[in-house]
Amino acid sequence: MDDEAVPGGAEFSLWTRDVQAEVLPYCVEQGIGLLPYSPLGRGFPAGRFASFDDLPEKDQRRRLPRFQQDNLQANLASRPRSARSPTGSARPPPRSPSPG
Repeated sequence: MDDEAVPGGAEFSLWTRDVQAEVLPYCVEQGIGLLPYSPLGRGFPAGRFASFDDLPEKDQRRRLPRFQQDNLQANLASRPRSARSPTGSARPPPRSPSPG
């Protein structure tokens, strides 16, 4: 077995930054890469859903506290205005079909 370090993976996103305290400094010190996943909060800032019911029935996000109905509504309300549609709703306006 060689001593080569392989990259590790962890959620590192707008919501989940706990790897910043200990894991990331350790990786830097050891020369190990960190492969972050869900950097954009699992679709939350994009306005892909406005309620718990918008998540597909078997979607793993249904198990995460931040996506439970009360928490989700509080998180939606705290989003910056720039992340909301022009009407102020949680959902973005519909997209036009792309040309071509």
